[in-house]
Amino acid sequence: QGPVTAAPYEVSKIINHAFVDSLSDAEKVQFLEKSWRPLPNSILDKQVINCAGKTVTTKFQTKWLDHANPLHCGGWCKVCLLFLTTKEKDAALGAFVKSAFKNYSKSKEKLDSHESADYHKRAEELQQIPFRGHRDDKIQFKQEPTDNEGNFTTIIRLLAKSNPGLKDHLEHGPQNARYTSKTLQNEVIAVMANLIRDYFCQCFEKCPHFSFIADETTSHGQEILSVCLRFLDFVEDPCCPIKREVLIDLCDLTRTTGKAIATRLTESLKKHKIDIANCRGQAYDTTSSMSSSKKGVEAEIAKCAPDADSQGCCLHALNLAICHACEIRPIQNMMDS
Repeated sequence: QGPVTAAPYEVSKIINHAFVDSLSDAEKVQFLEKSWRPLPNSILDKQVINCAGKTVTTKFQTKWLDHANPLHCGGWCKVCLLFLTTKEKDAALGAFVKSAFKNYSKSKEKLDSHESADYHKRAEELQQIPFRGHRDDKIQFKQEPTDNEGNFTTIIRLLAKSNPGLKDHLEHGPQNARYTSKTLQNEVIAVMANLIRDYFCQCFEKCPHFSFIADETTSHGQEILSVCLRFLDFVEDPCCPIKREVLIDLCDLTRTTGKAIATRLTESLKKHKIDIANCRGQAYDTTSSMSSSKKGVEAEIAKCAPDADSQGCCLHALNLAICHACEIRPIQNMMDS
């Protein structure tokens, strides 16, 4: 059976990469929600296949539409067509994306394989966690969005559908008192972060000892130190503690010497009312500024936390060993050949 062309949100249209690139976020939602679907008793594409010496007639079943749409004489995955990048579509991804699904032998296994493929999962998870949208000022809640508004505003819209008071406030309240601006969103994030940190600080009242993992990296020309803690959580169940490993802080660095990083690290712990003297373990990569026993962060922390054992990153050490090994001429010759 040939493709149906009368439906306005027919999946065969989004096989064209250029057409997908021209769609707005709102139009992509329309394709997800209103794409053409045949009736359950529709007679779709049939095939005659040879199975174990016997001739068997198979057909595309409408229940497969939970995975793909039977358009363009086969099945296509509308999620992958709408949200994969052009580069990913051009890769050899096979049926449902680069070509139509037409071979119905072992169809269940092929549908499951596509659903578990990494590229399909990426297409489904594309939104991820953007709290803010592209533009957060002057949002018209009376109108449907035309661009991606981010998770915060989208969730507010969803809640308003079942909350008349919230709906009236968003649509008719003064714009300077809606509490949906980017400034308020940042305040909400800060409050949530403080609540999480406060809970973790309660854990140290039950068991004060901890270990930390620290690493510095560069982001947009700014050196940043990440501080993670490992500890036991007795708050929820005093008889069965939970092992926790949490990011407690991100600190800007003005200098990257061992002493400067150690000072910033201890200041961060002090800010959260965590006593560095109770530290029983410290872990870093194997760079000299972090792990040097004379002037590194390890040496500076040992002065105020003498019971803190030090552990270098094994993967970082392995990476350095491989890099140095690749400088050996016989190994270079082997790799080149």
